[in-house]
Amino acid sequence: MRNAATTTTIGRESARTAAEASYENKVVDRVRTYWKKPEGASWDATLVALVDITVNRNGEVVAIRFSQKSQNDKFNQLAEKTIHTAAPMPPFPAVLQKDAIVISLRFKPGDFL
Repeated sequence: MRNAATTTTIGRESARTAAEASYENKVVDRVRTYWKKPEGASWDATLVALVDITVNRNGEVVAIRFSQKSQNDKFNQLAEKTIHTAAPMPPFPAVLQKDAIVISLRFKPGDFL
């Protein structure tokens, strides 16, 4: 009987993980739609900014933290502005039973990953 309970718990945890991954993809897609290189800007193609955002159940971005800033302050500012412009994010799906999650975003001059 103990094995059945363990399997059920693991199954539920997998469902939450899949729901979290699906939600993260929605957030990435949303931010990607707002990530635009300003006209006339010429940035080194190797610039990268890594940003962790904390999103609560309602989709509010409650924290923005750079885990790696690029060497260009304007590029970093644009990455942060893009997140603010994309906010709020979609609310969590019902299956995602967390108060908040941290999502890592990677900004590059020509693309957003």
